[in-house]
Amino acid sequence: MTRRVSARFWVASGPEGLLQGGAFTGTRLMEGSNRANEGTPGGRLPPAWLWGGGMTLAAGLTVAVALWVAGCQRGSGRVTPLAAEDAAGARVTRWEPKPLPVPAAAEPEVAASGSGVAGEKTSAKPARAEASSRQRGAARATGSGTAEPRELEVAADWLNVRMAPGLDATRTGRLPQGTRVEVLGEQELSDGRRWVRVAYGGAKGVRRIGWVAGEHLAPPTGPEVSGGGVDEAGDSGERPDFGPFADLHYDPLPKRNYRRNPRIDARGLYVTRRTAQSERMAELVRLARETDVNALVIDFKDDEGWLLTRSEAARRHNPEANRRAAFEDLRPWLQRLRDEGLYLIARIVTFKDPVFARRHPERTILDRRTGRTFRSRDGLRWASPHDPLFRRYNLELAEEAAALGFNEVQFDYVRFPDVPKSADLDYRNPKGESKAAAIQSFLLEARKRLEPRQVYVAADVFGLVCTTVDDMRIGQYWEAISNAADYICPMMYPSHYGPMNYGLPVPDRKPYEVLAAGIRDCLRRNGRIATPAEVRPWIQGFTATWVKGHIDYGPAQIQAQMRALADHGIKSWLLWNPANRYEAAALKNCPGVAD
Repeated sequence: MTRRVSARFWVASGPEGLLQGGAFTGTRLMEGSNRANEGTPGGRLPPAWLWGGGMTLAAGLTVAVALWVAGCQRGSGRVTPLAAEDAAGARVTRWEPKPLPVPAAAEPEVAASGSGVAGEKTSAKPARAEASSRQRGAARATGSGTAEPRELEVAADWLNVRMAPGLDATRTGRLPQGTRVEVLGEQELSDGRRWVRVAYGGAKGVRRIGWVAGEHLAPPTGPEVSGGGVDEAGDSGERPDFGPFADLHYDPLPKRNYRRNPRIDARGLYVTRRTAQSERMAELVRLARETDVNALVIDFKDDEGWLLTRSEAARRHNPEANRRAAFEDLRPWLQRLRDEGLYLIARIVTFKDPVFARRHPERTILDRRTGRTFRSRDGLRWASPHDPLFRRYNLELAEEAAALGFNEVQFDYVRFPDVPKSADLDYRNPKGESKAAAIQSFLLEARKRLEPRQVYVAADVFGLVCTTVDDMRIGQYWEAISNAADYICPMMYPSHYGPMNYGLPVPDRKPYEVLAAGIRDCLRRNGRIATPAEVRPWIQGFTATWVKGHIDYGPAQIQAQMRALADHGIKSWLLWNPANRYEAAALKNCPGVAD
């Protein structure tokens, strides 16, 4: 017997930490809500109520479906991959996400001479068709490359180095002609193209590993050329080559340690707006008192655009945002937290703001294919990061958070939406400003406004921003953000890295190795500018049940991430769990605290 079932499922599914959702139609999960942070994010599947709407199911399967949905609750990514597309072109969110979106587009593999990104091919041999992620997944190993000499050299003018085999893998650098590389292994993709895993001497003698197209390697012929890739330029004391991002602001900016608000090695927990107004807040304060936690990251404006407290900025620009404010006056509540010795960080979800977008449709990002406001894969609307009023609204919220007594304002979703290159969006950008310039100028303005109040500026970025050589098409170029902010917070959740990122088949199973590789890239990139932000990563505090081959994340896995950071001199971190469930055992005797 078949009957129509209407059911509601409550799922905490967000790196942003709120509750978001989507709808089930038949057996297909349509555009839900996902965010890592960043997500969360990033990283940071973002928050929302998850509705089971109109499912046609056999009555006997109802319990099974409920259990399946509950399985998605335990952890979530702050930054989720691009939504897949079905045959009809409708976007469909699937529960086995691909790796993080990468900046690669259809391109030849040989990098253009004199630029910071891959360009037109410079060798005589034509490049083969690009290999897709699906093809890369079907790649077959061909051993350790015993048929080749152990040492080869780059035969093209410039050769891209990638994190994994395939033209759509993240670029991590480029090598000039004549660079000697050590062959570590090979893979042949289903399109017949051969990729070689190589080691080479990077800047300052650091040995680096990556994948290159095998057709552009040859036996050594002449004297060795030392090369480390365009992303390592500047170690010789010369101005780094920032490529297409050279017009951004890299001049030194003083990074102060305020007398009334001294910097600390913050070890923080994420707190949602809902948790902040519940009795569970007392549990988190007690947990901090009994462990090494000394900071809280609290939603001031959440993923859906709702505010923690009533706001004058919202009254002027976006009155509806005050409707669900948890507090009329936040000061007494914040004072109690300060009395506990806690460092308080106001998290503002910046450019994804459905409440503002509903009130100001003329200021939103427009999808030209539909003529309507763009919605990300979580179904939420984005306003344009170029829009002056929207920027002013977020900046005024930051000023209010500073005036209330927060030590720091952290801008999350301080980026453009991560969409396929084929997306046809109108960002309402009459001045032709680049994405990276829009993001950096916003953070510079925030800095200008908060500095007189002695409050720090932090920015959340995708975990791969520290590794890729461009802005990932979302406006997050590492050096530009690091120069503008006091703290830069890469969302380095191991579950959010795809197969063979950093050479790891299942990065989720290697929390130490992922964090160690990522933090090395962060520090290397910071070394390219005079006044970088302090690096304070987000780390994974949830189990990524959707990742094939995942492991449970408990105290050992959480502290493995902390140990990787401490081993590289980083004693500050933020722990992301979308449901705000934290184990005391993971937060006592933390690596780096007593070292």
